[in-house]
Amino acid sequence: MILPLTAYAHQATVKESHDAPAVRGIIIDNMLKEHDNPFTLYPYDTNYLIYTNTSDMNKEAISSYS
Repeated sequence: MILPLTAYAHQATVKESHDAPAVRGIIIDNMLKEHDNPFTLYPYDTNYLIYTNTSDMNKEAISSYS
């Protein structure tokens, strides 16, 4: 005799991505906290300032590898 199988399903809920970030402190998560568009530009972001201030650092050592 085969017993009928029953399945219990929970109601599917939509959870916004910024409620529980996968990794704390990631750039995309920080961008999505206030905006739902990941392509929001931050021209004076701290990474941009760090890059522009250090982009010509150690050029002599880098050019010696080529």
